[in-house]
Amino acid sequence: MKYLLIFLSVLFLIACGNKYKQAKKEVAPGSKSIQVSKSAELYTQARKDEFHAENYWTNFNFRNTQQTEQLFINYIDLLSKVPLSTVVKGLNNMMDKAEADSLMFACFVSLSEKYLYNPNSPKRNETMYIAVLERILASSKLDKVYKIRYRHQYNLALKNRPGKVATDFRYTLVNGKQGTMHAIKANYLLLFFNNPDCGDCKRVKQQISISPLMRSLQQSGALKILSLYPDKELRIWYENYSLVPDTWINAYDKGALIESKELYDLKAIPTLYLLDKEKRVLLKDAGFEEIEHFLQTNRV
Repeated sequence: MKYLLIFLSVLFLIACGNKYKQAKKEVAPGSKSIQVSKSAELYTQARKDEFHAENYWTNFNFRNTQQTEQLFINYIDLLSKVPLSTVVKGLNNMMDKAEADSLMFACFVSLSEKYLYNPNSPKRNETMYIAVLERILASSKLDKVYKIRYRHQYNLALKNRPGKVATDFRYTLVNGKQGTMHAIKANYLLLFFNNPDCGDCKRVKQQISISPLMRSLQQSGALKILSLYPDKELRIWYENYSLVPDTWINAYDKGALIESKELYDLKAIPTLYLLDKEKRVLLKDAGFEEIEHFLQTNRV
């Protein structure tokens, strides 16, 4: 099964990169390919963005084209400016049209995973990817075996969504004592899933440590930080224990149950969640800058 999924991923990349190499150049959707009516000239910029998002792929040839990847990137940028209902409608429309050709459909599946799901993508957007995944799972263009990968991603993506109460878990301190995440009392709780041997984890830890806002909120008791090591091998955690600020709750997941039971989607480390006092998810898998901005804007 593992090799089948790898083969599928390679096939998708080929679909995007090779089949259409010699294709005739198309007019880019979202620009001259869409003739906006005169009445649309009176729309606000926001309404114009919605109009283009809904009609971006209107004159796109889903059987014979090149530039697909750049057009997809431009479309994701456009979707970031419109309401969620328009995002879902636009992505559904895109995937519906892509089904005209099996390899093109595979290409759009691959591009969606690359840009909307990959943890290293600056355009990563779980909400958009969920919409695409729902369309993938409903499609007749992919065999059930091929859908296993995407069904797994879909099930993980639905866990701990913003607005939902985060899944509780037990953590263990260096002295062996245990506690539960839900029992931590604070207006805000920052979950910092990390590995002390990870370069990005060190960078984010430094950002949090030197942030005047984070320090101020901790001193007032409004914010608590739970630094959690999620892996089984504890040697590296013990060796680096003293490098974590003593104002943080520095703990590990005994038995690595969070990962083995897939309580949280930890496809990359570090992973940050910001929770409110009721342990509802405010920000999921967010960057430090996004979290700091939220706390600054909603400071209590």
